[in-house]
Parts: sequence; C-alpha cells; structure tokens
Amino acid sequence: MESAGMIVFEKRLGAMSDNVEWADRLIEINRKIFQLTAKMKFGLPLFRFMPTPTWKQIVELEDLFYTEANKLMDEAIEKLSSKRDESEMLFASYLINRPELDKKDVKVILLSLFSDGLSTTAPMLVYNLFNIAKHEDIQERLRAEINSVVKPWEEITPAILQKLPFLRACIKETFRLFPLTTEISRIPQRDLIIRNFKIPAGTPIDINTSILLRSPEMFNDPLKFKPTRWLRESGKHDQAHPFALLPFGFGPRMCAGRRFAEQDLQVALARIVSVFVLEHRHSAIKQIYETLMMPQGNCHFKLTPVDTFF
Repeated sequence: MESAGMIVFEKRLGAMSDNVEWADRLIEINRKIFQLTAKMKFGLPLFRFMPTPTWKQIVELEDLFYTEANKLMDEAIEKLSSKRDESEMLFASYLINRPELDKKDVKVILLSLFSDGLSTTAPMLVYNLFNIAKHEDIQERLRAEINSVVKPWEEITPAILQKLPFLRACIKETFRLFPLTTEISRIPQRDLIIRNFKIPAGTPIDINTSILLRSPEMFNDPLKFKPTRWLRESGKHDQAHPFALLPFGFGPRMCAGRRFAEQDLQVALARIVSVFVLEHRHSAIKQIYETLMMPQGNCHFKLTPVDTFF
C-alpha cells in the first residue's frame, strides 16, 4: 500500500506505522469488492433489472473506497498541480499537469492505479516467494546474481535492475505458472476471421490465457518452474510465441501500472532474497478466482538470515 501511495499520490500513507488500521480496512474493502464482482460474474445477472443484495453491497463498499481515495486524490491534485518543471515530476504530478486531461480523467486513472496496486503486487510477491523457496538451486543462483551487483545496504537503481536478468526471468516464469488474470478482454473494432470463425465487430472477446501458458505446444515442460526458458543468452530458452505471455496485456489497453508493478516486484525480491534464505514447508499454494487469481493455502514462509551479511 505504501508503494501504491507513493506512485498515485506521491506521499507516504503511513500504512506501516500510524495508519495501520485505516490501511488494513481499505485493503479489505478493496478485496471484498473484487470478491463480490467475481460472484456477480458467474451468477444470474438479476442486478441488471433490480438492485440485488450483492449489488447493494458492492455499491456500498465502492462508495467507502472512493470516499477515502477521493480525499487523497484531491490532496494530491492540489499539492502537485503547481509543479512546472517536468524533470521534477513523478507519474502523478506529470498526469495532473497535463492540460489535455481534465480533473475527472486524472481521477479515473489514479483511482484505477490505486485499486489495482492494492490487489496485484502482494499476491504476485507471494507466488514469486513460493517458487523461489521451493527451488533451492534457483534461489542460490538468484542470490548470487543479486549480490554480485548490489549489496544489501546499497540503493537499488534502475541501472542495477537492468543487471538482473535472472531475477526478471524468475518473475516472468512466475507470471506464466501463476497468472493473476484469467483472460485478456477486448472488443474488436472490425470483423475478424480466426481459424474460420467469424467474429463480428463489437463482440466482447475473452482470451483464456491460463490454458495457453501451460500448453506443451507452447512451452517445453510447461508445469516446471524453469526461469532459464526466458534467458536467450543461455541457449536454453523456449521458442515461445512473443504474445504467449502478456500478463499486462498489450497495445493501447495495456495495464498503465506495468512498469510500477515490475519495479516493485524486482526491488522487493532483490532485497529479500539477498539477505534471507527462503523456505516454504507447507503444501503447494493454489489459486482461487476473486476477479483476480488470489493465493489459496498456507502463505507463511520461513526467512533465515544469510550468514554472509549477519
């Protein structure tokens, strides 16, 4: 939540200090919205004709979430709208000072980033920790790569992250085995013919990526956690289709928070793996559909300090 606050509002929210209860409540409200949305997706669409109990609950929760987020957005807009030097602008201040965007447009983008940021980075961090903890050889190689370019007390910069290809490969492989979304949704603007099927313009399309990502036609050993499949210089990379793995979508509708999410994961994993040995002594973590694919099972890890630094 602190990371989402820095990106969207350019301020610390105190989620780990003086505002813990407020932060926990907002995170729980956001998660409940996602859970109820999933329930409505697979239920009878009675909410289209009358306000059902689930619909009423979602509206109430969204009002609560938006009220809190709107206060933060108004504060950010007032504080950051005076910035004029683009070199000093972060994402939110740059967005707020774009003359072609009105206040409503800015709020829609910031609200979406904040809500998604609360729901996506944490589960993906859990999935990455699980995969790394379950594969000792991969964990050792990853730790060696990280510690060869940055020490635990040094700042992790974009230049440092560029020197961590195995870390990025681990994250990419985790996105393949534990996709956070079940589909890529699009509405074609023109008629399409795909494998002799005609899809008229304006038809909602959901592309199920989960099946594709575990298909032996697309990947060798598809159920195995094998980060090297993404390292071209290793000579062991899979010849997968470039569009086979698109965790953030592609094109104009691509997730606006992609770079932030990737950076969060890279920095968090680099910090944790460099100084701790990870263990997961429980049964495999599974996934449950709550609009997003959330972790199900025991998500507790044992972290033992690496003797090299302690």
